[in-house]
Amino acid sequence: MVSMCISEEIDYLRAIFSFLIIHLLVYPASNGFNSYYDRDEKSIGGLENPPPVTGDLLYASLLFELAAILLALIISLPFAAGLLVYGAGSKSYSYVRIRLKKRPFISWISVSLFGGGLMYLLSYGSFDTGGFKNIFNNETMIPALIITFYMMASYPLTQVYQHEEDRRRGDKTISLVLGIRGTFLLSASFFMIALLGFITYFDHYRGAFPSFIFLLSQVPVVLYFLIWFIGVLKDESAARFRLAMGMNLVSSTATNIFCLVYLLFIKR
Repeated sequence: MVSMCISEEIDYLRAIFSFLIIHLLVYPASNGFNSYYDRDEKSIGGLENPPPVTGDLLYASLLFELAAILLALIISLPFAAGLLVYGAGSKSYSYVRIRLKKRPFISWISVSLFGGGLMYLLSYGSFDTGGFKNIFNNETMIPALIITFYMMASYPLTQVYQHEEDRRRGDKTISLVLGIRGTFLLSASFFMIALLGFITYFDHYRGAFPSFIFLLSQVPVVLYFLIWFIGVLKDESAARFRLAMGMNLVSSTATNIFCLVYLLFIKR
């Protein structure tokens, strides 16, 4: 929803359509494809107890992706092409002949760029009335960079509870390399960069009040992270699935609430 806060002219029908394409087709296709090649047996991604993997999962993920691209053509060719690029980047993470998951820093940056900055720009271009020609300016591109930093903070936390699974497969994620405490320190650093980036951005382009409201919206995220981190410092077993998913829930909820408040009461 951050892209809707940035766009000056929103086509709300296209916004709803692109949201459904991305969340009901693109993301499930990506998760399904990677789950097929990971064949996880313990908590992974958004599943605490993943079901056994069969060949049907692979075919379903490819079918979902094809449907997403065909439907995206209704909005625009650049949107469809961008989703195709995202899909290729997502597949490279787990596909056995590439398996970026064995390369900790490359995979960390790749996931952050594709899942962060690229998806933000695709969302923006899909519903902004000016289309993708409006993305090539500082006011639009700076948030893409900040969101990439935000993903660089949040993604390692989704790996912190799956070290055993990663070792079993011979993968080498950024979280596994840094260890549990190192993962939290890395995430804290990039989260602060992203937080300061958004505060500065909203203050410069939208004014002090939206900047303050954004800061206020992130207080629950900071508190959750600090409480979780303190728990991990006392006992590393606190770096577990449900708390990681709770972090995602608090973070996404806080950001979405800010965007709704901004769109309904602040944006002119």
